[in-house]
Amino acid sequence: MRQGRPHLWRGGLGVGGGGAIPELPPAEKGPMAPVLRALRELAGRIAGGEAGENRYLTIAFPRFLYRMAAQLGWRRRIKANGGRARDLGRRPREEG
Repeated sequence: MRQGRPHLWRGGLGVGGGGAIPELPPAEKGPMAPVLRALRELAGRIAGGEAGENRYLTIAFPRFLYRMAAQLGWRRRIKANGGRARDLGRRPREEG
């Protein structure tokens, strides 16, 4: 077992709108700005050995636009897999 200083929780981040993160460029302004600020703050706590709390935030993007983009993405994926947009709400058939 490792000896030394006791482990301190430095904090964690819970990010809403995470599905959009791979599609967004990291930038000081725009939808990713709050996430980048929170990551820098967390990195500073880790580097400084300071304890911290969990933090919950979301990308700076209007919810209605996020939902609209998600719908477009689902429709694109279902068509790419041979389905139809109206199949989105269907339940799978039970196998007998």
